[in-house]
Amino acid sequence: MKEKLKSEDIVKDQTMGEQMWKRYTVEVRSRKRTWLMKNNRGTQTGEEQEQVKGEQVLKRYRTKETREEQEQMGGEQV
Repeated sequence: MKEKLKSEDIVKDQTMGEQMWKRYTVEVRSRKRTWLMKNNRGTQTGEEQEQVKGEQVLKRYRTKETREEQEQMGGEQV
């Protein structure tokens, strides 16, 4: 009876250890990913983010220009 309990406990410990190891590896991967995103160490994602930001700024600037032009055109017609 005692031997059965011991073998079951060993199996239980092994499965718990495997689950904990899986959690640990997933956590380390996510930490590494966030670190790379924050520090932009030449990662493609970082470069793409900067490019997208630049395009958004350009769009804002262009819309500002077109509004001013439209207001000037409207003022000249009246």
